[in-house]
Amino acid sequence: MRPILLQLGPWSPVAIPLLVAVLGVLLCLWTWLDTRQRGARARLLDFAFSLGGAVIGALLIYYLVNRFGPVPIRSYGFMLLVGMVAGLIFMAHSGWRYGIERTMLVDVALVCLVGGILGARLLYVALDWDQFAGSPRSIFRVWEGGLSFHGGLAGGVLAAYLLARWRRIRFSSLADAAAPAVALAYAISKLGCFLNGCCFGGHCDSFWGVRFAPGSEAAAWSLGLPPGQPATTWGEPLYPAQLLDCALALVVFFVLLRLRRVLQRPGHLFIAFVGLYGIERFVVEFWRHGASGRSFPGLPFLTWAQVASIVMTVAAAVVIAVAWPRARRDASANSPEDKRP
Repeated sequence: MRPILLQLGPWSPVAIPLLVAVLGVLLCLWTWLDTRQRGARARLLDFAFSLGGAVIGALLIYYLVNRFGPVPIRSYGFMLLVGMVAGLIFMAHSGWRYGIERTMLVDVALVCLVGGILGARLLYVALDWDQFAGSPRSIFRVWEGGLSFHGGLAGGVLAAYLLARWRRIRFSSLADAAAPAVALAYAISKLGCFLNGCCFGGHCDSFWGVRFAPGSEAAAWSLGLPPGQPATTWGEPLYPAQLLDCALALVVFFVLLRLRRVLQRPGHLFIAFVGLYGIERFVVEFWRHGASGRSFPGLPFLTWAQVASIVMTVAAAVVIAVAWPRARRDASANSPEDKRP
């Protein structure tokens, strides 16, 4: 596996125009999305500011990389970013169904990212405090992995709710628009977990067992090392639970795409995502180990994550089942056949 995807720097001055080009395209694209309703003169001024920002940003990145480089780009953080971008692209393509403007997407992404990471990290640290007790500063090294999706989901939902209240938009519509995007982003982020060597499975004697790289959490666990002690050799074969998680999350994504036509009541698509994720995670936990793979007190045959997943799935099913008759009546009342004279 590859916890460090690549190293940046030191760079030659040739990298500056390449950085300007990349940042310029990104900033100009966002400016075009944000200023389509403005006059030509105002848009031209905005594009000029974007190009200026690209030059300043490129010079700053060049300086920082050469000052502190080589800068390691971790697989987990990179795939987390790729997943977020993929989710944003999906929401930009389908957000119109729920009245979500494209200019809001960056606000939604940033707010939910911050809330999600805070919630995910807090729950992960709480479940695996032994790993951080000897080095509390490592709590802030989020780029090295160690996030709980259950906590991230709670933190992201809370952040999205506060944003919806502030921007005066319907929270249920925002949640429905985000549900497939979150499933897609989650699936991609699991590839980062696989490369990073976190969220791993138990010992595996079959052909699909995977050995994780030295320094990874998976390698240390497989070798029976105490928490906090890094592995200096490749680990023993483990089940690639991350890849199973990724595959099932993609199934959830495509199921949600089909359910968009069925679940018309605001908020129900997101509730369905919560229930489907609970099922998906319940299955993955049979192979997964780590913080969430510990037995639940009083129910040794279930893990903490499985109990949380059962609660999520049952709650989602109850909400949809209770509201389904009313949703059917509302759909019938709004159908064209019922409005004929």
